[in-house]
Amino acid sequence: MAKAKRKAENTAALFQRTESQWERILGHDRGAAFFAALPTAGIGALIERGEATPAEIAMIHAVAEGRAEHEQLTAERAVRILADMPAD
Repeated sequence: MAKAKRKAENTAALFQRTESQWERILGHDRGAAFFAALPTAGIGALIERGEATPAEIAMIHAVAEGRAEHEQLTAERAVRILADMPAD
């Protein structure tokens, strides 16, 4: 039970950054509070700036493919994010 709870907490923490972290990522404070309050809104900015972690990228793929769920990321949004991601 504790292991499942930790996994859920870790999954929920994906895409979350503090306001000061967003200011550093964006290079200014415009939008930092918004992205800190609504983490999945900033996924595109994280990817574009190379700030998304491998675990976050893996979660986007898993949600898009229906292998996982994330409380703030729908499958449709994950598919759109992947479509917009630059090819490696």
